[in-house]
Amino acid sequence: LPRAIDIAESQADAIGNGSASFDGSTDYIEIADSDVLDARLSWTLSAWIKLGSGTSSFDRILGKQTTGGQCNYGIGLENGTDFGVFINDGNGFNDLYHATDLAVGEWVHGVGTWDGSYLKVYLNGILVGTSGDLSSSNASVVNTAPVLIGRNDTGGDQYFKGNLSQVGIWQGELTQAQIQSLMESTSYAKIPADVKSTLGTSLFDAKPNIKDNWSLYTNNERDNTDNGVVITRPAGTGDARGALYTVSGASNDKLYKLQYDAYYVGTDTTMRLVYQVDGVSNYSEYFTTTSTTYTYYFIYTGATYLLFNNMDAGNSIYVENISLKEVTCDLVAYYPLDADNSANGVTNDVTTGEVLG
Repeated sequence: LPRAIDIAESQADAIGNGSASFDGSTDYIEIADSDVLDARLSWTLSAWIKLGSGTSSFDRILGKQTTGGQCNYGIGLENGTDFGVFINDGNGFNDLYHATDLAVGEWVHGVGTWDGSYLKVYLNGILVGTSGDLSSSNASVVNTAPVLIGRNDTGGDQYFKGNLSQVGIWQGELTQAQIQSLMESTSYAKIPADVKSTLGTSLFDAKPNIKDNWSLYTNNERDNTDNGVVITRPAGTGDARGALYTVSGASNDKLYKLQYDAYYVGTDTTMRLVYQVDGVSNYSEYFTTTSTTYTYYFIYTGATYLLFNNMDAGNSIYVENISLKEVTCDLVAYYPLDADNSANGVTNDVTTGEVLG
């Protein structure tokens, strides 16, 4: 069982109910790529780690790296025993390792962060390393690679050997105090709310008449709801367009979280929604008549607007419960890798083992 140090009592408390064992040669976990798992500005990665014997090389614990080498984020080991963090936007690989050997067979809490300029390494809640300013040589750039736990897809010898538990991925950088609270939490449920997520006030919630902040775009009809907009494209019309909302009140170069519910009314099962952020079109997954929540993170640049398009004539899109908040930190993935059966998209089956959501 992973252990956390209780500083006040100088005692160890058990965390979780078991862990995942990796053999160092074939074992790994793969989580499919998604917008939510792409870190666009800053990030935090955490895990409880217990090294196995005979570790060597650049063994990977957690990362999102393409076969071409571009690494959105990652934590792992150098020489098999030095814990560190790394990033590569395709123009250069930067890493930071703490040059103190981790003891084989002992649990340690490891965290790596990137704030847009500096890499930092924490061990057992203590800041043990900070890089120089890397903002001119690297940035957090999204990619289409899956998230891998226990393996680096670009190197056949970069498998982790040992045990991992309580693996987490955050949009945004956690503070040292938050990291210490995370380490001392004995389950996902006990992680403090402000460590899981610290968000600003919604720019939409602050407007009492949200329905009046949308303008009609080309070839559509628009109705209003109290908390959103309905976009109807009449049959026989040309290019599909939608309702336009220009973002105001946001700060440049800050990370924001866009979230909304959407569904359609009609008969076309290929309906989908398009929204544009900073002039770049982003497509939601195909959806049905069932209301679904969509989440997207982006960096505000001063020219950001939201354009919801109706793609198919004769149908109506409902976009409701829209929220746009500045992100300080937001826990987007958490994998206990233990026997717990209720932790943020992770379920456990006694026959097939861990199932990752």
